[in-house]
Amino acid sequence: MANPFKHFIFKVANMRSEQRFIIYPYAGGDECTLQSDKRFCRLNLRTGKGIINAKNQNHANSISLAMHPIEFVMPDKVLTQIKSYLWNNSGVISNGILHIENKELYSI
Repeated sequence: MANPFKHFIFKVANMRSEQRFIIYPYAGGDECTLQSDKRFCRLNLRTGKGIINAKNQNHANSISLAMHPIEFVMPDKVLTQIKSYLWNNSGVISNGILHIENKELYSI
């Protein structure tokens, strides 16, 4: 069975190598949340700026982000992929999970 969640691979801030991030269900607005195995970040879709937790740690979450944030700018290619995914997948249901619904999209 295919994984219904969308992943993005990128390297930002103080990361040594690229990591695979999953995008959290999107509720609308200018921000989205992404998480890898060791990092957690919030991204502003309008500006491409975000914050990510400073250290690799298992089960990174919003608490680690609040304690050790690092600012970054998302590479344009990845930002475009994320925006495209969010724009084109409103109301998608797979395996009984509603991934994105009733969002007010950021303005382009």
